[in-house]
Amino acid sequence: MHSFTYDEILKSKKSKYDIALKSFMLSQDSELRKLLELPAGTAFAAEITGYDGRAVDTVVDGPAVYHIEFQTKDIDEMPWRMLEYYWLLFRQFSLDFKMEREIIQILVYVGSDDDPTKMLPPLRKDRITFGYGWRDLRDLGERSSIDLLRSPKPFDWILRVLCYRKVPESVWLKVAQKVNDFCEAERHKSQNLKVHLLVAMALRKLEYPLARRMCDMLEVDMKSVPAFKEAVDDAEYNGLVKGVAHATSTYLEKHGYKKPELHRWLYQLPLERIQELMNECFDATNRDELSSALRSKLNEFGFSFS
Repeated sequence: MHSFTYDEILKSKKSKYDIALKSFMLSQDSELRKLLELPAGTAFAAEITGYDGRAVDTVVDGPAVYHIEFQTKDIDEMPWRMLEYYWLLFRQFSLDFKMEREIIQILVYVGSDDDPTKMLPPLRKDRITFGYGWRDLRDLGERSSIDLLRSPKPFDWILRVLCYRKVPESVWLKVAQKVNDFCEAERHKSQNLKVHLLVAMALRKLEYPLARRMCDMLEVDMKSVPAFKEAVDDAEYNGLVKGVAHATSTYLEKHGYKKPELHRWLYQLPLERIQELMNECFDATNRDELSSALRSKLNEFGFSFS
């Protein structure tokens, strides 16, 4: 069961990475703003919709207008998107096109690619030269004036595993233990904290068996957490079904179950049932247990197993 919550985040078509990172940005309870050298102005998720329905991630409204955009994948179109955002911000914050405050944009790469270069500024095309700030989240930890793992702010513990390129297994487990202890002692303050750590694991593509150990420590129903429940829409639901079905299908194929009709049928199951099936299969400790669990669940769900 525990591994499902991690796989659900990892396989989701509509990622929640930016939701978690916005929480860090919008909260004063982390060092992320200092690491990005941002002012202490009011931060908000700007409702400035782009031409294709996107909205900018975070704006810090201070002496200048700071726009922070988080990106998990290295894509060619991102410089153009930043230019689009610049125009949208200018239109939002200018008065009769007389913009007295500077717009400062920072693109923060939060993914795990070794060499993300497609999004590096400046953008040059025809007579356009356009630039913006660039940060790789993994390089920010060295700038911290404090030991993030010893910080009194729980979000900083999660930043400890996000803001360095190399994170020892012992540090991951220490963070999980600190998060668990905090959630046990401060239940009313910790609804989202475990999910944020699961997101951090997905961002860093944490592999099993360490991921399994972490998930065993962080039992959480993601959709029961308020900050994430609101993000689950129909498109995401379909993405989750496909992601979990793919994980289950891959697992079964590796264990010798290769009937095409079985794998096609998995993708037609509702999320709750594919979750049940995945949990049963992952909990099996040998081939006989897996066969028995698979036969039982598929018969229960109306699929003739032979």
